[in-house]
Amino acid sequence: MQPGTNKMASKFNRMKTKGMSPSRWILFSPDFLVINSLQRKATGYFYLAAFLLISFSAGAQVNSGPSVPDSVIEKRLVDLALQGPTLKQTEHQNKVYEYQLKNAKNAWMNLLTLSANYNDQTFRTTPTTAYVYPKYFFGLNIPLGTILSRTPVKAAGEAVAIGLLQQEEVRRRIKAEVLTKYRQYKGQTELIALELGLLNDIDAAFVQAEDKFRKNEISFEVYHVAMKAQNDQKARIINLKMQQDLFKLEIERMIGTSLESVLQ
Repeated sequence: MQPGTNKMASKFNRMKTKGMSPSRWILFSPDFLVINSLQRKATGYFYLAAFLLISFSAGAQVNSGPSVPDSVIEKRLVDLALQGPTLKQTEHQNKVYEYQLKNAKNAWMNLLTLSANYNDQTFRTTPTTAYVYPKYFFGLNIPLGTILSRTPVKAAGEAVAIGLLQQEEVRRRIKAEVLTKYRQYKGQTELIALELGLLNDIDAAFVQAEDKFRKNEISFEVYHVAMKAQNDQKARIINLKMQQDLFKLEIERMIGTSLESVLQ
């Protein structure tokens, strides 16, 4: 047995004599610490490889295509987003306003009144017969106030103008939202790459601390700080990747297709 392991064994024996429970003995036994150390190292390398693979694939989606510049990708995203249901809804609403305008223009015709009268009195000239004129009577009632004011027509015309302005506002908002989400997605990719580089350094520091702890050169508290720093960094990368996935889902909801198909 090596000197470092002998010291760990002596600590383990002292824990027994102090009345610690068997579960605590196992946790601090030399064999368990060595096995656990190897397991942690293997798990750390596995997570590191997984995160590097994720970062590589995410970075490749955004940056690996030199033939597709960002300006082209952004234009594709905007064009697809403008074909979504949000803008189409405003287009249909504008058609409703146009129909209301046509109805207002023709509404005055419903107020016209046409009347006719036929006088059936005889026109034979006799001394006792009175003449009644006219024999035929036609009448037309025109609502001049409605025709001259045309208030409903003007109101319907203003509704059409407002609808067009709202449609343009929705168009600009959709463009800004999809570009914002895409740039946030790219920013998350760069942050993940930076944090993965930092994780590599933290892993190296943890391996050194682990080796020194096995040799009894540092205390358990120092070893625990190194292990916690490694776990915190992994959790930070997981959170960044989750946020990146949320940005991607928002983009795909707006464009109606997968983001990978646009980046190709």
